[in-house]
Amino acid sequence: MLGQRDDVLTEALVLRDPEIPVAGNATGDITIVEYFDYQCPYCRKLEPELRQVVHDDGKVRLVFEGLADPGTRVRDGVADGAGEQISG
Repeated sequence: MLGQRDDVLTEALVLRDPEIPVAGNATGDITIVEYFDYQCPYCRKLEPELRQVVHDDGKVRLVFEGLADPGTRVRDGVADGAGEQISG
């Protein structure tokens, strides 16, 4: 499509992309999207609180969107593993 960029994240891509790691209830009616950086100390500090929210509320779907640089999507085994740890 003219004027449309492939690297731009849309709401549909973030919320329903099957390749983005998800924790909690995959069909939950509440979605939290965590944009994180592997080097960010605040992101590491927030992780246990997000884990607790997912554990306490069976309706929460947590989507992990990793950032290497602003606007850049990152998909690798670390993000996949994080989703598996929280859901398991």
